[in-house]
Order: sequence, then structure tokens, then C-alpha cells
Amino acid sequence: MNIPATSGVEHRRQRGAAIVEFSVVVVLLLVLLFGIITFGVILSFKQSMTQAAAEGARAGAMGTELTASGLAATAMVQPVGAFGKTCNSGGLTCTYPVAACGGSSTAKCVTVTVQYDYENHPLLPPIPGLGLLFPDTLTSVSVTQING
Repeated sequence: MNIPATSGVEHRRQRGAAIVEFSVVVVLLLVLLFGIITFGVILSFKQSMTQAAAEGARAGAMGTELTASGLAATAMVQPVGAFGKTCNSGGLTCTYPVAACGGSSTAKCVTVTVQYDYENHPLLPPIPGLGLLFPDTLTSVSVTQING
């Protein structure tokens, strides 16, 4: 039984190749995993923004005076879910102008816009290369006619 002298060297080379292949695959899988997690967090935050805008518009529509509508809208938009973001701080901007609705000159509507600067205030630490896939700004708008 003759065993070639190079079999041990080739076995070590194959072990080294397996480690390199494993490290490449693990890096790709981790980037994919963190991308999915980041996308889920952004989607959850966007849903919280949409809910906050709708609540602000609903509260603003219940006011009888235009200034009361703006104050009610501000009060309702303040919390954005469990993310601890408030209006006009930490990248979150809230506006709530009151203007005439559509073609009607008598009806007034409150438009609540909640905008988040994700580019400068990411919710999670940025992952190199994934920044191109995520939006720079998240925006939610809700319009409601004012009663009264």
C-alpha cells in the first residue's frame, strides 16, 4: 500500500479552502440577515408614523377653532410608537397646516405631515453597502376635514 507523499499537503489545502468559503458565505448571510432586520424596523417605524399622523389629523379635526386644531394635532402626533421620537426633534418633523379642502371654500381641512430624516438619523447602526437600499426620508400624510 503506497500512499503518495503529497496527500497530506492536499488535505491541508482543502481545509484552508473550506475555511475561506465558509467565511465568504457567513459574511453574505449576516449582511442579508441584518438587511432584513433593518427593513423590518424601518417598516415598523413607518407604520407608527402613519398612525401618529392619522391620530393627529383626527384630533385636529375635532377642534372648533383653527388654533385649537393645530394644538390638538401637535398633542396627538407627539409619540411615534415605541421609538421614543417626538415632533421637531431627533430628525422627526411634524407640520399641521389648516387650509380650505379641495374645491370647497367653506370647509377647512387639517393636513398632518410627519417626516423623518432617516439618512441623518438612522434607527439602527448603518451597515456598509446597505445604505443604498434604504430611503433617505420617511413621510406620512393624513388629511381630515375640521368639524364645526
